[in-house]
Amino acid sequence: MTPEQAAISRVLDEHMSSNRLMDVEAKIVAKHGRVVYDTARRIIEESINQPMDWSHDTMETGLAKMAAMHNAKYPWLTPGARSALAFIFTFTRK
Repeated sequence: MTPEQAAISRVLDEHMSSNRLMDVEAKIVAKHGRVVYDTARRIIEESINQPMDWSHDTMETGLAKMAAMHNAKYPWLTPGARSALAFIFTFTRK
C-alpha cells in the first residue's frame, strides 16, 4: 500500500460520519492534500451509486456488489475504510 492509499483509507475510516467528507474538506486537504480528498470522495460516490435493481436486489446483495467493486478497483482499502463505506451505503440507501 502506498502512503497515499494509506491516507485515503485513514480519511474514509476516520471521517465517514462527516457528511461524506464535505464538511471536513479543508481539514483533510490541509493534512493529506487535494488528491487524497478527491480520491476519497470519488470512492464514496462510486460506492453509494452502485447500479442496483431494487426489484431484485436487497441491501445484502447491494453491499456484496459494493464489496466486489472495492476488491476489483481498490484492493488496498483497509477493513476500517470498507466498514465505513458499508455504513454510508446502508445509511444512504435506507
